[in-house]
Amino acid sequence: ESTLISHLLGDRAFSYLIKDFFREIDSAVSHHGGTIYQYAGDEMLIHWPSSSTKYYEEALNAFEELSASLVSKETKYKKLYGLSPRFKAALHSGKVVVTWVGQSKKEILYQGEVLNVTARITELAKRTGYSLVVSQAFFDGLGLRNKALKYAGNFPVRGLETRLPLYGYTSLSKQKNRWFEVESSQN
Repeated sequence: ESTLISHLLGDRAFSYLIKDFFREIDSAVSHHGGTIYQYAGDEMLIHWPSSSTKYYEEALNAFEELSASLVSKETKYKKLYGLSPRFKAALHSGKVVVTWVGQSKKEILYQGEVLNVTARITELAKRTGYSLVVSQAFFDGLGLRNKALKYAGNFPVRGLETRLPLYGYTSLSKQKNRWFEVESSQN
């Protein structure tokens, strides 16, 4: 979808849209203890610092805050860009190796299967009809059964031999449900 939007808006306007949208995400993520690790085109990788139940909940809270922010600014986005941003996201949990790489351009690099699987789960979000999907590992990390998470099914994940159980996130707020209905009707 972003390729089509970029074509319709043009490079400059699309760049401003992404910048505004990333600012919304950054605000929600930092407010809930996460940090943005990397920007990749119209995507970003975000991490929370530990595997305590608190940070699993904070990740969901960040998603809720971002969703509410987009609903409240829908008119602004439509006025500026002729559309309101929509997104798909995935949450997964696992070990990450952090290392320095490079000689002439040094960079901290996060590596591990968890990053690859999260990218694949994000691709699967489009097939589930949910704006946010979480893996079994993330679901288990919550330490309780969250009523906003619904079993979405077992999905084959490229690169894994077994199918991965995924859960879709459904907002508990009526206002936010309106946003999800708009999102899911576009799939």
